[in-house]
Amino acid sequence: MTFSRLLLVLSGLLLVAVNTKGWYEICIGFWDIPLVIFLFFLFVALSIICFFQVTIFFIERFRNKVRIFNISLSILCLLICYFYPLGLIDFDPVPGDPLLVGYSHGSIDCSTTFQIKSDNRFIEGSVCFGIREFYGTYDIQNDTIFFRDVQTCSGENYFEFATVQQELNTGKEVLVRYRNLQDTVGSALEIVEGTWYGE
Repeated sequence: MTFSRLLLVLSGLLLVAVNTKGWYEICIGFWDIPLVIFLFFLFVALSIICFFQVTIFFIERFRNKVRIFNISLSILCLLICYFYPLGLIDFDPVPGDPLLVGYSHGSIDCSTTFQIKSDNRFIEGSVCFGIREFYGTYDIQNDTIFFRDVQTCSGENYFEFATVQQELNTGKEVLVRYRNLQDTVGSALEIVEGTWYGE
């Protein structure tokens, strides 16, 4: 296999890996960090190889038509990866506009974003040494939001219900999620957008 064909194959694999990341990044957890580092170095290495292949093409005075084809497709793949590093495909498992957005920023740049959508579905994403995502449906009964049919790759148990409360120090509204009825502390997210009730 020639270098120009190897460049094309590796660039295509990089493009596929970047554009399908939404399907597998949630399930690989901590391994997402080494994978992103590997893909970054692969991108840099392929860019350098592509530069040398273009140089060889000019030295050959445009005689090798297969090389120009392979280089052109490789450059296209690398440009797509550069301009769309999160991929061209939207992998949001719960599309739609959010009614409520809760956010929490923790230590070492860990964060959690929670969204309630208008079609009685919710999604929560946590980024901390990898990505975790939970999604499912919810019901609102009085002042309580109950979570149902929760799905995740991590196998963790999700919260059973949540309520909106006023934070004592700041007076801001927070969404406090509870694992079960015995959970007296809960886990709070600051409400940064929307209202806690549906219609």
